[in-house]
Amino acid sequence: MTVHEELTHLLERLSDDERELVQRLAEDLVSETSGARSDLFAVVHELGDQQVNQLLGVAKTMALPIQETLSRDSETVTTPFAAEFRARLQAHHATHTTAMDRLSFENAFLAASRVAGRTTDEAPSRTTRFFDVTVDGEQTALKTEGAKSMKADKLHISKLSEAAWIQDMRSGRTRREKTMEFLAEFLAAVDRIFVLRFYQADSAPHYELVEIPLSHFELVKSVPAQEFNADAPRIQIQDADGPIMEFRLDRSDSKITIGKIEKSRCMVHGDWRLTGLGATGAATTEAT
Repeated sequence: MTVHEELTHLLERLSDDERELVQRLAEDLVSETSGARSDLFAVVHELGDQQVNQLLGVAKTMALPIQETLSRDSETVTTPFAAEFRARLQAHHATHTTAMDRLSFENAFLAASRVAGRTTDEAPSRTTRFFDVTVDGEQTALKTEGAKSMKADKLHISKLSEAAWIQDMRSGRTRREKTMEFLAEFLAAVDRIFVLRFYQADSAPHYELVEIPLSHFELVKSVPAQEFNADAPRIQIQDADGPIMEFRLDRSDSKITIGKIEKSRCMVHGDWRLTGLGATGAATTEAT
């Protein structure tokens, strides 16, 4: 069986959503001079063996088993959103041995939101503070996490925001005042914050999409000044139900870090395990 025949056979097994993503990839591979056709099977005949090989790897990965768990309470990860987001994860690991980074996550989140019928927009620039995308009018911060030391029950945001002012603060009172100013700006700019987590230790690519309630950050406002006395304070945030997170002013890197975020106090919108792939998460294809 030739690579063209093998790809055609695999495409017939994919869902409409998966085939549509492969269609877009195929059109990108067709040279501008030859012109892309609208039908995927026709586009395949415009490609050379090496180009088809790339598409074949993507198609094979999409045909592999994937374990998906979605929250019934999620208004974000609807069926259309999940279909596009799942296909994006599969396409990424067809060609990469590394986890999806923040920019790829941003693109996947926007694409999935559009497929779900939402109005989307990117932040005005890559240097926009606090948020990355806007979905149905909600300014949304997107973060990624994937350290080897990552704990399943606790989230970590290594950089919530840059904060050069940390270096200039010399007392607990001024540190607290500046922190309150920061929180006012942050909470005014951000409506939602999502973290895409990647479990390095698992035997196959494993992701989960978690939303951190902004109410967690509201609680920082009630922290007394003495908690800010240290040069690089690590402030434990909790309520009547127990620990929530640790709010850190990182003086060495001039940034605000959020650690020990209790996942049980957040919302897990979706969980995806690409069980058909090995730990490296990349499909390989050889021309036949």
